[in-house]
Amino acid sequence: MELRKIMLIALLMAAFSSDVIAQGITNIGFKGGLNFSTYIGDDVDEENIVLKKNLAFGCFVNYEINTFFSIQPELLFTVKGFKYLREETWYDDDGYYRIARNISTRDLSYLEIPILTKLNISLNNNVKLNTFFGPALAYNVKATYDLSVVYKTYEDSELIFEESAGVYNQDLENIKSIDYGLIFGFGIELGKFFIDTRYYMGLESIDNSSENWDLKNSVISIMLSISI
Repeated sequence: MELRKIMLIALLMAAFSSDVIAQGITNIGFKGGLNFSTYIGDDVDEENIVLKKNLAFGCFVNYEINTFFSIQPELLFTVKGFKYLREETWYDDDGYYRIARNISTRDLSYLEIPILTKLNISLNNNVKLNTFFGPALAYNVKATYDLSVVYKTYEDSELIFEESAGVYNQDLENIKSIDYGLIFGFGIELGKFFIDTRYYMGLESIDNSSENWDLKNSVISIMLSISI
């Protein structure tokens, strides 16, 4: 809890520091892209978890400190989570080859505030390279769980029967409302357009159940931005 408070204070200080604002805003714009998310932690079943594609979008403000450094607060709506895929295969008493595929997903939607420190390297008037890092604080606005099971039967490698056991959907309740972590990445600026790749590493488990599972968000994002 103390670490969460320290990070919140750091975020507010970086976002509203008069010294930073006095330098002036150099860019305001919108951004969007794809998340490739999963979980990390001691209780993650790495063998059956795969990356899940989700969306992220929002806005940003860039404050230039000097030629090389700038601070960029962002406000993002970002969806994280994971996909769990497990298959069981066997031959039944009649010699048919059968597959049971279990697919479950978690979608965790957040309002997220990253505060990024950027190192900028100008190649010419229109092209800049940058690398960045900083803390991010997120508030969970929705969490859902989906489960589907599909059965398939094969005879001599030919699919002869397929059945879905239906889709089960419910809201998740045992998810912490606050998540925080670190972001670092790199990007390129082409005039009014920006492309960056970033990694979000969660620092606290998102599980709020009595089992207290060690499950942290882990997200790779590819973002496209435009300044206005």
